[in-house]
Amino acid sequence: MRVLTHNKKSILGVMLIASVMTISWSPVFAQGGKWFLGSPMDGVRSGLTSSAVNDIIYVIGGTDYNSDVNKDILDTVEIFNPATNTWRAGPSMPTARLNLTSCVVNDKIYVIGGNNFNGYLTTLEIFNPATNSWTVGPSMSVPRDFLSAVVINGKIYVIGGRNSSGSLGTVEIFDPTTNSWSVGPSMPTARAAFTASVVNGKIYTIGGYDGHNTLGTVEIFDPVTNSWSAGPWMPTARNVLTSSVVNNKIYAIGGLDTTHLVTLNTLEIFDPLTNAWSVGPKMPTPRYALTSTVVKVKIYTIGGWNKSPLDTVEIFDPNASWVKNESNSVSISLSPNPTSGVLRVQGLPLENITATVMNMLGETVLLQKNLIAPYFTLDLSMLPSGTYYIGISSANSVVTKMVVKE
Repeated sequence: MRVLTHNKKSILGVMLIASVMTISWSPVFAQGGKWFLGSPMDGVRSGLTSSAVNDIIYVIGGTDYNSDVNKDILDTVEIFNPATNTWRAGPSMPTARLNLTSCVVNDKIYVIGGNNFNGYLTTLEIFNPATNSWTVGPSMSVPRDFLSAVVINGKIYVIGGRNSSGSLGTVEIFDPTTNSWSVGPSMPTARAAFTASVVNGKIYTIGGYDGHNTLGTVEIFDPVTNSWSAGPWMPTARNVLTSSVVNNKIYAIGGLDTTHLVTLNTLEIFDPLTNAWSVGPKMPTPRYALTSTVVKVKIYTIGGWNKSPLDTVEIFDPNASWVKNESNSVSISLSPNPTSGVLRVQGLPLENITATVMNMLGETVLLQKNLIAPYFTLDLSMLPSGTYYIGISSANSVVTKMVVKE
């Protein structure tokens, strides 16, 4: 592993690592959406990027900076398997960097731009999971960090960012087929630390920082007409946020409100079909400079910053509907937890109980009905090792608990 050191101020720029407020969280599970806790990364990091290939998530670069030591800029790769909720190490990226971006074309991960102690980067490096190896591609023309990249029709659109000249609206397009770059029409609002997503062949750039203000700006690029248009302002202006797409809706998650110095756990959802925003259930951990990736219609939010770098993994399932708030009047114990087999569930002032066991993908793996209080047992011996959620429900109450199967 290669580690670079640098000072906090020059690298983090608009991230404003200072005395930043955080918004407290209480569980709110909206109909049609729920947050789950995933297994944490092996190490903390913020300013990272991630991409998924064949339902495996690759987390790349960033920083594990701690206020008590010098900044560390990372070349490390961690690989997450959502099916088993486990992490393993991958081969290090050739160039250590943070505030970079990545995307996938033909099952290869293209990692672009960023910053290290050599300054702003034009670097393109390509990871092939099939061969577990890196190659170096042709560099961009414009060095930058806090940029975004998306894919349309096999071409990579690299948008915006920041360098010594300030915030950028620059668009460069990489074609892996010809291994060459071209220039696209600039984004109307020059900005960095925004997020970008694709729905129905159009690029939506959201939020960010223009060097003076935190933005809720939405601008839409149509590659058919090769032109930009304005979209409806995001309800919460923010930068260093992340976004992912599920069912043709854009989920804008987390970020930093630099105007009020607030670290956010906000989830806002944009539907291009109705051209309107709605509010979703808040992410459990307020954070910014995080990354997100979709596997099997679930959004994995990974890492980020909240007073220090995080190893946090929280998973949003837009389709989950069986879970409600844990009842404050019901105290339930699971024993033993962790368990290797039979789990005793006790403390239930409920009747006509149903127990639903779900894995970290949100799939039901065990269902038992007509259970009787004050306790019952669940046999988990046939389940693979890992973390599970148990929903314990009666006619008027639902309680959720986590259990680890050894």
